[in-house]
Amino acid sequence: MGTGPTRLVSCAAKLWFWLALSILATSSFTARAATEIIVSPEHAEVPIGRDFLRALFTMRLRAWPDGTAVRIFVLADDNPVHDQFCREQLGMYPYVLRNIWDRLEFTGTGFAPTLLRSEDEMRRQVMATPGAIGYTTDSFTRRESDRTPVDLGRARAPLSEGKTP
Repeated sequence: MGTGPTRLVSCAAKLWFWLALSILATSSFTARAATEIIVSPEHAEVPIGRDFLRALFTMRLRAWPDGTAVRIFVLADDNPVHDQFCREQLGMYPYVLRNIWDRLEFTGTGFAPTLLRSEDEMRRQVMATPGAIGYTTDSFTRRESDRTPVDLGRARAPLSEGKTP
Protein backbone atom coordinates (compact mmCIF):
# COMPACT_ATOMS: atom_id res chain seq x y z
CA MET A 1 0.00 0.00 0.00
CA GLY A 2 1.44 3.35 -1.10
CA THR A 3 1.52 6.49 0.86
CA GLY A 4 1.57 10.13 -0.08
CA PRO A 5 0.87 11.26 -3.65
CA THR A 6 0.30 7.75 -5.08
CA ARG A 7 -2.43 6.97 -2.58
CA LEU A 8 -4.01 10.40 -3.12
CA VAL A 9 -4.15 9.87 -6.91
CA SER A 10 -5.68 6.41 -6.41
CA CYS A 11 -8.38 7.78 -4.09
CA ALA A 12 -9.13 10.66 -6.46
CA ALA A 13 -9.47 8.23 -9.39
CA LYS A 14 -11.88 6.04 -7.42
CA LEU A 15 -13.88 9.08 -6.36
CA TRP A 16 -14.20 10.30 -9.99
CA PHE A 17 -15.19 6.80 -11.13
CA TRP A 18 -18.02 6.54 -8.57
CA LEU A 19 -19.14 10.09 -9.23
CA ALA A 20 -19.34 9.45 -12.99
CA LEU A 21 -21.13 6.15 -12.42
CA SER A 22 -23.73 7.77 -10.14
CA ILE A 23 -24.36 10.58 -12.64
CA LEU A 24 -24.88 8.10 -15.47
CA ALA A 25 -27.19 5.95 -13.35
CA THR A 26 -29.23 8.94 -12.19
CA SER A 27 -29.59 10.47 -15.65
CA SER A 28 -30.81 7.21 -17.19
CA PHE A 29 -33.60 6.99 -14.62
CA THR A 30 -34.66 10.62 -14.93
CA ALA A 31 -34.65 10.79 -18.73
CA ARG A 32 -38.17 11.43 -19.98
CA ALA A 33 -39.68 11.41 -23.40
CA ALA A 34 -40.49 14.81 -24.82
CA THR A 35 -44.07 16.01 -24.81
CA GLU A 36 -45.83 16.27 -28.12
CA ILE A 37 -48.82 18.38 -29.11
CA ILE A 38 -51.74 16.48 -30.62
CA VAL A 39 -54.65 18.13 -32.40
CA SER A 40 -57.88 16.98 -33.97
CA PRO A 41 -57.38 15.62 -37.50
CA GLU A 42 -58.95 18.63 -39.24
CA HIS A 43 -56.29 20.93 -37.72
CA ALA A 44 -53.28 18.67 -38.20
CA GLU A 45 -51.70 21.04 -40.74
CA VAL A 46 -52.04 24.23 -38.68
CA PRO A 47 -48.55 25.47 -37.73
CA ILE A 48 -48.34 25.77 -33.95
CA GLY A 49 -45.56 27.86 -32.45
CA ARG A 50 -44.99 28.58 -28.77
CA ASP A 51 -46.86 31.93 -28.81
CA PHE A 52 -49.90 30.40 -30.52
CA LEU A 53 -49.84 27.44 -28.12
CA ARG A 54 -49.61 29.71 -25.06
CA ALA A 55 -52.50 31.82 -26.38
CA LEU A 56 -54.61 28.67 -26.74
CA PHE A 57 -53.80 27.17 -23.34
CA THR A 58 -54.19 30.49 -21.49
CA MET A 59 -57.56 30.95 -23.22
CA ARG A 60 -56.61 34.24 -24.87
CA LEU A 61 -57.30 32.60 -28.23
CA ARG A 62 -60.55 30.64 -28.30
CA ALA A 63 -60.83 29.68 -31.98
CA TRP A 64 -58.64 28.11 -34.65
CA PRO A 65 -57.69 30.26 -37.66
CA ASP A 66 -60.64 28.76 -39.59
CA GLY A 67 -63.09 29.89 -36.85
CA THR A 68 -63.65 26.49 -35.22
CA ALA A 69 -63.92 26.71 -31.43
CA VAL A 70 -60.90 25.35 -29.56
CA ARG A 71 -61.47 22.51 -27.10
CA ILE A 72 -58.51 22.07 -24.75
CA PHE A 73 -57.80 18.82 -22.96
CA VAL A 74 -55.29 18.54 -20.11
CA LEU A 75 -54.10 16.06 -17.52
CA ALA A 76 -54.25 16.72 -13.77
CA ASP A 77 -52.02 19.46 -12.37
CA ASP A 78 -49.99 16.93 -10.38
CA ASN A 79 -49.44 14.62 -13.38
CA PRO A 80 -45.72 14.54 -14.37
CA VAL A 81 -46.64 14.73 -18.08
CA HIS A 82 -48.68 17.90 -17.45
CA ASP A 83 -45.79 19.43 -15.51
CA GLN A 84 -43.38 18.55 -18.30
CA PHE A 85 -45.74 19.93 -20.96
CA CYS A 86 -46.14 23.24 -19.12
CA ARG A 87 -42.41 23.68 -18.69
CA GLU A 88 -41.24 22.43 -22.12
CA GLN A 89 -43.96 23.66 -24.42
CA LEU A 90 -45.50 26.66 -22.66
CA GLY A 91 -42.48 27.88 -20.71
CA MET A 92 -44.48 28.27 -17.50
CA TYR A 93 -45.18 26.37 -14.32
CA PRO A 94 -48.42 24.38 -13.96
CA TYR A 95 -49.60 26.50 -11.02
CA VAL A 96 -49.38 29.64 -13.18
CA LEU A 97 -51.61 28.03 -15.79
CA ARG A 98 -54.04 26.88 -13.07
CA ASN A 99 -54.22 30.43 -11.67
CA ILE A 100 -55.15 31.76 -15.12
CA TRP A 101 -57.91 29.16 -15.53
CA ASP A 102 -59.23 29.76 -12.00
CA ARG A 103 -59.36 33.51 -12.61
CA LEU A 104 -61.29 33.00 -15.87
CA GLU A 105 -63.82 30.76 -14.13
CA PHE A 106 -64.16 33.01 -11.07
CA THR A 107 -64.80 36.12 -13.17
CA GLY A 108 -67.16 34.27 -15.49
CA THR A 109 -65.11 35.14 -18.58
CA GLY A 110 -64.08 31.61 -19.45
CA PHE A 111 -63.87 27.96 -18.56
CA ALA A 112 -61.03 25.70 -17.51
CA PRO A 113 -59.98 23.01 -20.00
CA THR A 114 -61.44 19.51 -19.85
CA LEU A 115 -59.51 17.41 -17.34
CA LEU A 116 -58.64 13.84 -18.39
CA ARG A 117 -57.22 10.92 -16.41
CA SER A 118 -54.67 9.40 -18.79
CA GLU A 119 -52.69 9.88 -21.97
CA ASP A 120 -54.78 7.19 -23.63
CA GLU A 121 -57.98 9.07 -22.81
CA MET A 122 -56.29 12.28 -24.03
CA ARG A 123 -55.48 10.70 -27.40
CA ARG A 124 -59.00 9.31 -27.83
CA GLN A 125 -60.76 12.56 -26.85
CA VAL A 126 -58.58 14.77 -29.04
CA MET A 127 -59.08 12.53 -32.07
CA ALA A 128 -62.86 12.40 -31.55
CA THR A 129 -63.51 16.08 -30.77
CA PRO A 130 -63.58 18.76 -33.49
CA GLY A 131 -61.21 21.64 -32.71
CA ALA A 132 -59.44 19.73 -29.94
CA ILE A 133 -55.87 20.14 -28.78
CA GLY A 134 -53.95 18.27 -26.10
CA TYR A 135 -50.59 16.69 -25.45
CA THR A 136 -48.95 13.37 -24.78
CA THR A 137 -45.43 12.07 -24.43
CA ASP A 138 -43.53 11.21 -27.56
CA SER A 139 -42.94 7.64 -26.30
CA PHE A 140 -46.68 7.16 -25.65
CA THR A 141 -47.53 8.39 -29.15
CA ARG A 142 -44.98 6.03 -30.73
CA ARG A 143 -46.17 3.11 -28.60
CA GLU A 144 -49.80 3.74 -29.60
CA SER A 145 -49.02 4.27 -33.28
CA ASP A 146 -47.25 0.90 -33.36
CA ARG A 147 -50.58 -0.72 -32.43
CA THR A 148 -52.97 1.39 -34.49
CA PRO A 149 -52.18 3.05 -37.82
CA VAL A 150 -54.03 6.29 -36.97
CA ASP A 151 -52.79 9.77 -37.83
CA LEU A 152 -52.57 11.40 -34.42
CA GLY A 153 -52.87 14.88 -35.84
CA ARG A 154 -49.47 15.97 -34.54
CA ALA A 155 -48.61 19.63 -34.70
CA ARG A 156 -46.41 20.31 -37.71
CA ALA A 157 -44.16 23.02 -36.28
CA PRO A 158 -41.31 22.77 -33.78
CA LEU A 159 -42.52 23.82 -30.35
CA SER A 160 -39.42 24.08 -28.21
CA GLU A 161 -38.39 27.66 -28.94
CA GLY A 162 -37.01 29.77 -26.15
CA LYS A 163 -36.11 28.85 -22.63
CA THR A 164 -38.14 27.00 -20.06
CA PRO A 165 -38.38 27.99 -16.41
